[in-house]
Amino acid sequence: MLANEYGYQVSRRRAESWVGERLRHSRKVYLRLALLGTALLASVVAVVFLSAASAWPLGTTAAIVIGAGGFVFGGFFGLGGWLAYANDAALVRIAAAHPFQAWPCQLERTADGKRLILLLAPDGQVARELESSVPEEIWLRMRDGRGALWIAGDLRMDCLVATPGAEHVWRAKGRPYGASPGAGRSGGGLRAVEDELLRAVAGETFGRLLGN
Repeated sequence: MLANEYGYQVSRRRAESWVGERLRHSRKVYLRLALLGTALLASVVAVVFLSAASAWPLGTTAAIVIGAGGFVFGGFFGLGGWLAYANDAALVRIAAAHPFQAWPCQLERTADGKRLILLLAPDGQVARELESSVPEEIWLRMRDGRGALWIAGDLRMDCLVATPGAEHVWRAKGRPYGASPGAGRSGGGLRAVEDELLRAVAGETFGRLLGN
């Protein structure tokens, strides 16, 4: 595992020990929303069918109102629910298969506005790049974009990202090596990782959280 090569800590347990129950719960919630949205869309189809067959008993105005409302709310809950359900299902699979790795990171933005998580070697070189919709709260909280994050998964593909302690969890995707200028070199001008941050990812700070 790449984190081991740099002396960064890797948890002895799978990531699901921290986030599994929470993700499974939210997945159930999103599934209920998705089914609700699907049911609303089905009701729209039923209203259209009955109206076309002149079997709708409540009049044209009611059909339009119910149909429009069902379409809007059904589309919102249905599409949003199924997308969120699929996202959480992917995170559950990752958490069940992989441990957490503690990484020093640099948050950056590409020219086209995408957010990147750069995983850093001790000398500041970019070891891996992850494309991720970093939550705004985390984006603003990490001063100068530098800090520690926990990563689970194959760094070349889909990953689960968490703040230390797994208070916040989200998804990221590995980018092709060298996709951004400076990748694989000295972080495109990034400074070496600070001693305090190195101690954190090497276990002096996270040891009790990751190793228990």
